[in-house]
Amino acid sequence: MALRDEVAEGTARFVTTLAGVPEGRWSLRPAEGAWSPAEIAEHVTAVEISLVRLLGTMLTSRADAAGGPPAEARVRTALRDDARRPTSPDPFLPTGRWADRPKLIATFESARFDLVRLAETDPATLRARRRPHPMLGPLDGVDWIVFAVEHAERHRRQVERILAAD
Repeated sequence: MALRDEVAEGTARFVTTLAGVPEGRWSLRPAEGAWSPAEIAEHVTAVEISLVRLLGTMLTSRADAAGGPPAEARVRTALRDDARRPTSPDPFLPTGRWADRPKLIATFESARFDLVRLAETDPATLRARRRPHPMLGPLDGVDWIVFAVEHAERHRRQVERILAAD
């Protein structure tokens, strides 16, 4: 599947899941210390906005001479492991940035629109630029886009588990 299509399909799945959360469950935390669906959506949206900025910066920088092997498989494996529970960096913790669901979803969709555009960039150009991820190591532009897709999907599954627990 083309990277652009993977981003678009992941966007539709995430938005559909968020739209399906009953109003009474949207802000309800399932357990002490756990995030509500609203907090999960806020976290994912904050990460998406940051990734779009990062990728924009990467694409305006010079290509990395050293390069390195793609980390796409490592990214997919790590983010599909729902037993792994990494701690979010502070800038991406939920703080109530978006007061209502429609605005939050619109902001996510806007960031994803930009991500789809970035995913249309020549893969060689994306592969030639790398930036480190704090847990996954150096990622190139394609790897970062895969990270965005898998990260949102990981949290979409989290929301689904919350709703299934009723």
